[in-house]
Amino acid sequence: MSIWIDVRFDTATAHAAARELRSVAAEVEAAAERRADLADQARDGWTGRQREWFDDVVGAQLAEAGDLVEALRAAAVRIEDDLAAATAEQRRRVEARLAEQRAAEAAAERRERLAGAH
Repeated sequence: MSIWIDVRFDTATAHAAARELRSVAAEVEAAAERRADLADQARDGWTGRQREWFDDVVGAQLAEAGDLVEALRAAAVRIEDDLAAATAEQRRRVEARLAEQRAAEAAAERRERLAGAH
């Protein structure tokens, strides 16, 4: 990539997306905790095959909710990692531009000195 082209990355949108993903993850997590509490209340004194089926279904649903929470949080982290990488790359390009400009200025000064010496 050319150092003269800025990195295009919408930081405000990236921050908002990561924040929203974390918010949704927290909502799913809270809903799963409420569901687990309600399931515990429903299990009280319940035995037999239907209870086993209920335990299996609730267990699967809670596991899926946990997987979703992890995926949402992982997506937020990926966005933030991409944001950090874009920011670092932009900083690298700016520093490279400055270094190239300083080198060009130094070369121009040397040419002027050499031209003045003749």
